[in-house]
Amino acid sequence: MVLAVEKFKDKKYAEAEAIIQQTRDDPFSVFVKNMFLMWSAYGQGDEDRARAHADTLLDLKTLDTLASWNIARLYEALGDDMGANDLFVAVIKKNAMKGSSFFSDYMGFLVSQNRGDEALMLLESHLPQKDKTPYTLDAYRVVETPKKRAALSPAEGLSMGLMELGVLFSGELPAEITLPYLHQALWLDRTSDKARVVIGELLSGMGDEVRALNIYEDVTASSISLTFARLSEARILENLGRKAEAQTLLETLVKRETYSFNLQSLADFYRRDEQMAKAEQIYNQLIDQLGEGNNSNWELYFYRGITLEQQDRWDEAEADLLKARRLSGNQPFVLNYLGYSWIDNGVNLYQGLEMIKKAVAQEPRNGFFVDSLGWAFYRMKDFGAAVQFLEKATELEPDDPEIIDHLGDALWQSGRQIEARYQWRRALALEDDTTKQKQIEDKIDHGVIQDAAGPGPAI
Repeated sequence: MVLAVEKFKDKKYAEAEAIIQQTRDDPFSVFVKNMFLMWSAYGQGDEDRARAHADTLLDLKTLDTLASWNIARLYEALGDDMGANDLFVAVIKKNAMKGSSFFSDYMGFLVSQNRGDEALMLLESHLPQKDKTPYTLDAYRVVETPKKRAALSPAEGLSMGLMELGVLFSGELPAEITLPYLHQALWLDRTSDKARVVIGELLSGMGDEVRALNIYEDVTASSISLTFARLSEARILENLGRKAEAQTLLETLVKRETYSFNLQSLADFYRRDEQMAKAEQIYNQLIDQLGEGNNSNWELYFYRGITLEQQDRWDEAEADLLKARRLSGNQPFVLNYLGYSWIDNGVNLYQGLEMIKKAVAQEPRNGFFVDSLGWAFYRMKDFGAAVQFLEKATELEPDDPEIIDHLGDALWQSGRQIEARYQWRRALALEDDTTKQKQIEDKIDHGVIQDAAGPGPAI
């Protein structure tokens, strides 16, 4: 495949086709082969053969949404505007590709056809929240600043297809399989910043965060992908412990673009970094902007509730958490946090316990939820049940010091002091926070008091 792409890029189409014909005949390879041959035929000016391979792609019924999108761009390049429009509409009718650059692409087509009013109506019906994501924002920008776009070159068309293949499978297949398609897409079209962003995400997921940062730095300043790149850079810097750099990057991004997704990214960073007052201020701003009746905003109430609870403003926090529960339809993270908070505050004990049980039932392998359930039993002085669930939680999250610390407390209260000290020593070895280290050391020396009070769960 790599050699075929190199020949294709050099416009040695016949040699490229001879190589690609040697690939396997499984459904996925046949799809890639026909997409390759379609754009190769177009590059050689053979419209009939290009259309024949396009028909084969559609007949395969494999990845038909992606096929329709890619073929629509071929038809547009061939001047078949009606055929292109029919395929774009087919994708719209399947309600597919909302979370991608598809809408920007289709809006560009409509604007090129002097159908800007139609484009705006379509956008407002399918993507009413203008700055929900960088892609929706870009779709609006295309309509609001109309211009005629050039037809794709063969290399750009094939690059787009390979890139979207990589994007489509990036969350389903190992990175070792999807990365080659993305690298080849970038090789064919060096302007493909979207490919750079996805490559960076995959490299980061593989633990190669330095290479990911280098890839993100190559994203051009005018690209819609720049926002994705900067947000991803900030996340990596935070993961690497370079929090000051991450904060500066996010604050700079917000100063330049005060879009809701940028603001929430900064608020979420402040919350994770325990800068609760700053986080609360931005969540307030976002809730005021987006309105209270939107069910998709449950996260804002949930996260603001957390910041309020962490600032010891429980009545306000409870109101937000209850609203998040109602808007989210019993989302398990909300059930877990609200349920435990009730138990921690000594109110609605059994209702809170049932909430946590529901969260665990939805995600039984979430070690943090199981920890909450065990810690809830601990606070209710059912130490036998607490040990049972906390042991399960440590199996699911074996390297989390807070969960291991909880297990040590429950073992101590169950009269199993030797095992408790063993778990506390494990927690101490994993804990980075000096204040928490001192608390664990005190327990190793003196044990825990008998009223079962203590810190909250590892949520």
